[in-house]
Amino acid sequence: MQAAKIAAALSSLRSVEVTKSGTLVCGYVPTIKDTFRLPTRNILDYEPIVGPNGEPAIRFAVRSAEEIRCFIVTDTDVVYPPASSGPELDSGIHVAVANAPALVAYSEMLREVERLAVSCERHSNSNLDTLGGSVLLLRRFIMGSVVFGLHPVAAMVWWRRAWNVAKEEIWLPSFIPNPAWDNLEKHAARVEMDTKSKIVF
Repeated sequence: MQAAKIAAALSSLRSVEVTKSGTLVCGYVPTIKDTFRLPTRNILDYEPIVGPNGEPAIRFAVRSAEEIRCFIVTDTDVVYPPASSGPELDSGIHVAVANAPALVAYSEMLREVERLAVSCERHSNSNLDTLGGSVLLLRRFIMGSVVFGLHPVAAMVWWRRAWNVAKEEIWLPSFIPNPAWDNLEKHAARVEMDTKSKIVF
């Protein structure tokens, strides 16, 4: 797949700032303040579609490891699958999250993880099973975006705030180390330190 052809298709979305470097196509989406990065060798196909709110969008079929994933870019958002529910906890028991969506919008991830953090800090979570499921599901939302080169630091800041409370209230095995997650968490920790807990992006 040619980078120039993909960049031209994305340029039909007026607000997306498209750049290409060799075989890498990038798109900055101002409304979510993040940039996706798509190596052209991983793009199997793409097509113009109508987005969830009737807006123009581009749907990509992207190869990731052994899977083919759907990635949708609109003028104001990106939509992608959460990370797969593979082993993420250091436990012999597989932990599944019920009712996980097939696709999630980046903006929805931000809203949900902020809502969870606020709820945790107000100690308004009465159902600990639901709290544990929300923590895991939002972690998968965050990791799902990383597959497409996104760097959701704001979401991670909120997740860390939720987790700092939730880990004292729920029981979960330790998370298996994940270099991509650890890198994002280190960046979020620096942001928290620099802003003294006031999120500014």
